[in-house]
Amino acid sequence: MTKYLVAPLALAAAVVLGAAPRADAAFQVTFGAGASTKTIVDGGIGDLDGDANDILVISEIVGGYDFQVTLATTNTPGAGGISFVNTDTARVEYDSGANTTAFIRVSANNFTVPAGDVTAFSSATGQYKAPTPAGSTATVSFTAWVDASNTIDGMATEVGSASGSISQPGDPNIALQDSQSATGLGTPYTLTFEVMIAYSSTGQVADLDGQLFLTAVPEPGTLAMAAAGLPLLGGLYLARRRARTGA
Repeated sequence: MTKYLVAPLALAAAVVLGAAPRADAAFQVTFGAGASTKTIVDGGIGDLDGDANDILVISEIVGGYDFQVTLATTNTPGAGGISFVNTDTARVEYDSGANTTAFIRVSANNFTVPAGDVTAFSSATGQYKAPTPAGSTATVSFTAWVDASNTIDGMATEVGSASGSISQPGDPNIALQDSQSATGLGTPYTLTFEVMIAYSSTGQVADLDGQLFLTAVPEPGTLAMAAAGLPLLGGLYLARRRARTGA
C-alpha cells in the first residue's frame, strides 16, 4: 500500500519543488464580504512573502472580516502532467458588519500542462477555531473553474462544487470534494478556485483549506491521494525558497 501512496505524492513534490514559474503568468487571491473585495497579486502590495514566486502569504481585513492566509501556491504553467491552485490554512474571522458571507478566491493563468482531456479534482475543508461562540453554525461551499480564454479569475467552465455545514458544539470539521472531467482543453488556460463561508453571527472563526488540481491521467483515487499532499508540499516549497534566500 505504501508504494501506491508514495508515487503520486512524489510526482506532486516534483511539480511543486522543481517547476519554475513563468514570468508572464498572473497569480492572485481575492477576498470578499458583501460589496467589499480586495485582490492581492503575487509579489505586489499585500503579499507578505514579498516575491513574485507563485507563493502568497496574506493578512487583510475586508468588509468586517479578518483574513489570514498562511500559504497560497500554484505551479503555473504546470509540470509533470499536473496543474494546481491551492490555499493552505486560510483563517476567516467575522468581526463586524452585516455581511454574513465571505469568500476567498485563488486564480492563476497561463497553464499549458496538462491539456486535452483532463480530470479535475477539487476539495475544501472547514474547521471552527476558538473563540467561536458555542452553538455557532456555518455553511462552507466551494466552486472550481477552468477557463480556456486564459483570463485571470476566469469562470468559463465549472469543474467542481460542493457544500456542507460545520457547527459547535459537535463535530467541528467538514471535508468536501468533487471530481469531474473536461475534454479538449486548449492552452493556455486559467484555474480558479473559490471557497465561501456563511456565518450566523459575529465572533465566529474558522480555518478553510481548498484546492483545484488537474491531471491528464483519469485516476480519481490517485488524484485524491496526491492532492491531499499538496498543502504539505506547499510548505516544503516555501521552506526551500527561504533556505535559498536566507529569509
